[in-house]
Amino acid sequence: MKKPMLLFMILAIAASLFATGMVVETEDVIEEITILTGGTYETSLVKKYAVDKFNEDYPEVTVRFLALDLSTGSTMSMTALQEANIPPNVYEDWNGRIAGFSIPGYALPLDDAVRGLDQFYDGVLDPYRTDGVLYAVPSPSQSNGMVINLDIMDEIGYTVPDNWTVLDFLEMCELVKRFYGGEKWGTFMYAKTMSGDYQINNWFGTFGAEFFAPGDYTRSTIRETGGAKVHAFFQTLMRNGYIPPDAATLGDGKSFNMWGDGVFAAAPFFPGWVYSYQDAGVSRGNERFRLEFVEMPTATGDPVPTYSTGVSYMVVETGTAADAMAARLIEYLTDAGSHAIITETSGIPSNRKDFIIASTDILQAQTGAITATNGTQDVGVFSPVYPAIRAQHTPILRRLLNFELTPEESILLYEEAVNEVLAY
Repeated sequence: MKKPMLLFMILAIAASLFATGMVVETEDVIEEITILTGGTYETSLVKKYAVDKFNEDYPEVTVRFLALDLSTGSTMSMTALQEANIPPNVYEDWNGRIAGFSIPGYALPLDDAVRGLDQFYDGVLDPYRTDGVLYAVPSPSQSNGMVINLDIMDEIGYTVPDNWTVLDFLEMCELVKRFYGGEKWGTFMYAKTMSGDYQINNWFGTFGAEFFAPGDYTRSTIRETGGAKVHAFFQTLMRNGYIPPDAATLGDGKSFNMWGDGVFAAAPFFPGWVYSYQDAGVSRGNERFRLEFVEMPTATGDPVPTYSTGVSYMVVETGTAADAMAARLIEYLTDAGSHAIITETSGIPSNRKDFIIASTDILQAQTGAITATNGTQDVGVFSPVYPAIRAQHTPILRRLLNFELTPEESILLYEEAVNEVLAY
């Protein structure tokens, strides 16, 4: 089997990482530090708060924002800067993308560089350590649940039962199809970009399929634990018209906007995404719909663990005074003050003991309760090779949804691709 092209790219970048990540002592005066991020001083209250605090400590230093391009769901922005030998001082991104860069020899150890780390809840920082050393600091994270459009449920006369099953879910999808005649769907799925992996991971959890054996990240167990059943389920959704007919080519942006327009009865979703996409739907002339989060339906009878993730920050080590400055910026981006802003604006609860504002968001409380009861999935998101692993499923999913592969063929291809990445 040919090695995936992305794997070669990751390996080439890795060689560059260690070449440019070496510590070099210098007496240069630092006038600017850069941060690669999805927000800016003008658009993000958290960024404004952190930069203002930073400039109280370093009034002569400018923080320059570099735009994070998420159009492909890849690490393209960080990769491009790295290949040009101009990496940012601070990198903020989703954990699954940052994992490939927050590694020893490239990322700055943060245990002694960021103050107040003892204020994080016990265990919160553990996934961000390698051999006991901290290389990234997380923002508050949130968990998925199945978001239910209660207005659609009322119209089709369906009530989601407690401990619902995949058969219950398919019954609901059929009612949506019959009532709306293809104008609305039971759920969504999109395979244009790899950012749809969160929804895919949820469905693997529904069927009890495990990506890895507990504590063993040397090979995938996705096929032997029932992954083919998940792929068969995806084809059932497509064959029966329970998802949009162009799901194989849909991207996340269009899918989320469609959700905000109220055309999906149920979907794996993050509670923090709800308000902005509903607001956007209202701005397009749609009615705001009532909703709630419930657990994913089960195919095994066992509770389904949630997919929980978030963003984190790391410092690209330079061996200059910029390292301490970058660490100070991360400190303010993740302190109790920044968490208060996040909780107040999005409802996501803080993961710090010194939190200022407690979340009163009912949707976050619903998904939090599911996580507390069902636990979370282990998809290997903190592995340094996770960005390469993550890229393997999407092209196979497209072929699966186009019925170019059987479920058995597709899950075998996926497992082989993942194991090839892991074995390299």
